[in-house]
Amino acid sequence: MAGILIFLTIGLPWLGALLVWQTGDDRPRQQHRLAVAFSVAAGIAALALIPLHEAGVALRVDAGGVFGEFTFVPDGLGVFLAAVATVVGSLAVIFSVDYMRGAAQLGRYYALVLFFIGAMAGLVLAGSLLLLFIFWEITALCSYALISFYNDDPKAVAGGIKALIMTQVGGVGLLAGALLTYAYLGEWITRQKDGVKRGEEGAEDRLAAALELQKRLEAILAGEPPFDIFVRWKPLSEQAIGWEPDINDGVRLNIRPFMASDLPGGRSGAGILRYKPNIKWTKDRGKEPQRPKADYPWFWGWDEKTMDFMGASKFDGNRWNVCHYTNGTKQKARDMEKAGETKK
Repeated sequence: MAGILIFLTIGLPWLGALLVWQTGDDRPRQQHRLAVAFSVAAGIAALALIPLHEAGVALRVDAGGVFGEFTFVPDGLGVFLAAVATVVGSLAVIFSVDYMRGAAQLGRYYALVLFFIGAMAGLVLAGSLLLLFIFWEITALCSYALISFYNDDPKAVAGGIKALIMTQVGGVGLLAGALLTYAYLGEWITRQKDGVKRGEEGAEDRLAAALELQKRLEAILAGEPPFDIFVRWKPLSEQAIGWEPDINDGVRLNIRPFMASDLPGGRSGAGILRYKPNIKWTKDRGKEPQRPKADYPWFWGWDEKTMDFMGASKFDGNRWNVCHYTNGTKQKARDMEKAGETKK
């Protein structure tokens, strides 16, 4: 029963969006009625799901060999948020009946609102990381389209673009978080272990590969060399300890830990990735202006091999991107920086 209600909570708004769109803007009264009916029905389905909440998987959708299985979990928090999203969404649709009366492109408006409601419900009920990311992207695109609905107004378009940028930044963070959360590969490893027990062909090789990948991802989380992040324009006290990526530093530097060590049987130089990006770290062109040795020791004559290099006697300003510092050294720099601020 819970699986059916999940399907209705997500599916009814999307079905309503398609029907409203198909109805045509020459029949606005029917569009209003359809939008209200399907949004309210989705809210009722979400409310009916509340007493049936559970921590286990209630709905499974086989997405094929590449994507595996999409799951939906009606846990307490997810069901509550789905009810909030659909009920508030239905109230917004009801309010829109009067607010949007006589508006052009009414079908497009209602379709976007209903798609947004369904995606919000799917976002909080998703039980797999990929599905969570997909629903996030749908909500982001719907938000952009709704904010910039009056696309002949430059302010509306600018607002939509701002919202899209912010949600996409969040999407990047979500994707990174999903990758690191999946570092333990629990579900996949468990599945392969079961396959080994059943004598499934190729399960042993897949299990070995999964365990090796797990080790690499755990090493990236820990952030010890060579899996550390190094950003030459940040002082030693601000270098990441463990997996602390800063989106402002760009993909080139944040991706380095993923390419630090190749997987057995993987592509040379690709690390844990399937393909090797065309990225050059080594040394960038130009010279850095004078920097204090305590904060930027790598600009003081790095010998291209020493880990935790603390600077030589002469400043050369070479812009190296391949230096490595242990977490202990970074933490010590942070402690010294903090002690200095305390004295001030």
